[in-house]
Amino acid sequence: MEKETRTYQQLLAEVYEETAPNTLVYAHEHLGDDADEYNVDKHEENDLEDKEEFNKFQGARGKPEHVIKPKAKTDNDGKASFNYDKNIRTYAINIDGKFRAYPNIVPVTVTACASSTPTVVDVIPPSDSSHFLFRASRAYKNIFSVKVTSFEFLNCFYTFTEARGNNKFVLIDNNELANGNPLATKTIKIPDGNYFIQPGSPQVLDGFQLGATGATGPINATNSNDLLLVINSLMHNLPRQPTESSYYGTTPDTLFEDVYIEVDASDGFIIFYRKPKGTAISNPFTIKFPQTDDNVYKNGIGYNLGFSQLNYSSGISAQSKHYATFHSIESESFPDTVNDTYVYLIMNDWYIIRHQNPDQTEIATFMKIPLNVPKNSIQYMTNTSNTTLNEYFFPQPTNFQTIEISLIDSFGKLIDMRGATFSITLQIQEVLQSDIYEKMLELQ
Repeated sequence: MEKETRTYQQLLAEVYEETAPNTLVYAHEHLGDDADEYNVDKHEENDLEDKEEFNKFQGARGKPEHVIKPKAKTDNDGKASFNYDKNIRTYAINIDGKFRAYPNIVPVTVTACASSTPTVVDVIPPSDSSHFLFRASRAYKNIFSVKVTSFEFLNCFYTFTEARGNNKFVLIDNNELANGNPLATKTIKIPDGNYFIQPGSPQVLDGFQLGATGATGPINATNSNDLLLVINSLMHNLPRQPTESSYYGTTPDTLFEDVYIEVDASDGFIIFYRKPKGTAISNPFTIKFPQTDDNVYKNGIGYNLGFSQLNYSSGISAQSKHYATFHSIESESFPDTVNDTYVYLIMNDWYIIRHQNPDQTEIATFMKIPLNVPKNSIQYMTNTSNTTLNEYFFPQPTNFQTIEISLIDSFGKLIDMRGATFSITLQIQEVLQSDIYEKMLELQ
């Protein structure tokens, strides 16, 4: 009879005992020591209260509902704690408008000059440098604060624009309007841009000079950023400079050539006045400013010139310091060609600053940027130069990857950067320890 072949498990069973207590007993016996008998009463605290519940299947531990969450920390470790750097990670993200994302490619149908067959081409329209989306290279998770640590901004956006409605007004000759003259109403529209008003600056002068070609031209100041010079040239239909004969027109306006605007060097107020032709009294005139929503008076360029109403009619006042015998209109306050002393930065719905309007409505923004540099200069702002709060704390740790960024003025409208860009540096802090994360959820 053949001998039965034993398995590997049977061979192991001869060498090893099945339970640890037996192994411990044999070990003590092998060493010659007597093992104490197990006392149940002595170790009763080690028994499970509910053995059946312990033996039940508790589900897959990989699912979120079965993950064991650590208890929140009870100590209040601050930034001075040794563990703070291990629990919190700080990132710095630079967002430069020059590298902003562009919208999706848009197909546009064009027709070549030499062909009548339309062709579809792909065109990438430029994005707005004052309103764009920034998408980070990865998603940032469990972020509890976002802070702006630096901001660089080219202060070049226009103060006077068509979008703001402060680049035009209407000039009316009252007598000619009553006579039915269609030319009695004239719209004065200045080019979009930035201007200044300087007391005593040269304006359009009386008289003409003979040009090289025999044509006549006005004797003008050469600084075309003078707002009053531009308005005078437009009212008279004259070029801003003798070398720009076609800029505003080549034929002087004979109806409004006697209407002027200037700044009173003594008090800084603006005066529209009309000189009499010959010995006759000058004709009355009216000025109408457009109704807008971009200043406190809601009258467009009227606010910038120091006027608080929409409509003004000229009169002869003996109280006028300079033109007691002329029809004139004087402003009630100082002109304002700066208009914007600050702008607001908006990022997603992370609101820190509340700007309140007169009608009790609010504009919620992330940060206020004071403008303390001249136009076409770079405005720098860092942690040391910024005195307002510029750190947003999330109600709970938050994940994000895309940030919507925009720059607005004090009336809530996007500023026109004219293609110029700005850059900001964001400092974000990420929670690394899960117990701190749980504690933050409790605190909210």
